[in-house]
Amino acid sequence: MNKNKKTISLDESIKRFVGNDQGRDKMINEMYDEMKLEIILEQLRQIRKKKGLTLKDLAQLMNTSESALSRLERQSRNITIFTLAKYAKILGKKIEIKMV
Repeated sequence: MNKNKKTISLDESIKRFVGNDQGRDKMINEMYDEMKLEIILEQLRQIRKKKGLTLKDLAQLMNTSESALSRLERQSRNITIFTLAKYAKILGKKIEIKMV
């Protein structure tokens, strides 16, 4: 271990990377939004599996391709609220969006 290396906080690292508080806040908000989406998708994936549905089964119910759903679950494309809501509805759930 190099004793000359200084440990810095995540906030300091982000500030160095983006340069100012406004940029830092934007980056943190984007990271937070991304994390929320990952949590929602993971919950939907777990519900799908608990119900014994494969991606192929769900794709047929949603009238889409298995590969499209795989990309959705991996977040490898932009996801619309409509698609998330349709996925949730087929699993007997709903997505709620709140303005606070």
